[in-house]
Formats: sequence, C-alpha cells, structure tokens
Amino acid sequence: MENTQKPSFLWLKQAVKFGIVGVLNTAVDLGAYFVLTRWLGMAGLPVAAKSISYSLGILNSFFWNKTWTFRSNASTWKTLIPFVLVSLVGLGMNTGGMQLGLNVLHFPELVALALATVFTLAWNFIFSKFVIFRK
Repeated sequence: MENTQKPSFLWLKQAVKFGIVGVLNTAVDLGAYFVLTRWLGMAGLPVAAKSISYSLGILNSFFWNKTWTFRSNASTWKTLIPFVLVSLVGLGMNTGGMQLGLNVLHFPELVALALATVFTLAWNFIFSKFVIFRK
C-alpha cells in the first residue's frame, strides 16, 4: 500500500511514535532492572543489572521502531548493529550532556536532564529516520 500522507505529517507522526516507543523503552529498562535486582538475585550487582536492563530497552526500541514507527522492511541484521551503535553514542551524548549541564554550565539538575534528553532524542530520531530505517 502506497503512503499517501504528506511528508511533513508523516515526519510528525513518526516523531510521536518514536517518543511513545521511548516511554515504553524506559518502562522496559526500569522493569527489567527491578526484576533483576529484586527477584533474580542481582541486588549486589546493580551496574551489571543496569547494563542488562538498558540493553533490553535498546532491543525493545529496535523492534518497535523498525516495525511500527518507521515500518522498515530492511534486513534486521543490516540495521540492528547500526541501531545499537547509534543508541550507544546517544547514551554517551546523554551522560556527557548531563555532565556538561551540571558541572560546567551549572544548570539546575532538571534543566540539565531535560536538555540532555532532548538532544539525545533528536540524535536517535534523526539517525533512525534518515540513516538506519531510511526508505
């Protein structure tokens, strides 16, 4: 079925879907962290638990963005590695932005958090839309 939506509307629709997937990813990350640390005996290994839960969030993000947000038919194996790499760069940008906002620019915590999140969200969306899942 051919897409008959105007490009600007499609772009906005994808951005909203991307944001919804981001909320779901956060729920997966936090939920998995809770299960790992509270129910599966990883309470003494919080960093390991967080790396596992964050990874599950990335995989969740890949699945929903590939199938729902961008409706990509591209090979999973050709898109998964670039998606993970872009996500990891985004993680670095997010933590670096937080560091910059708090310790260099001396922004209040919520301002630094919001700015780091907005820049990371933009980075991840642009790369997902125009590089990883481009038509």
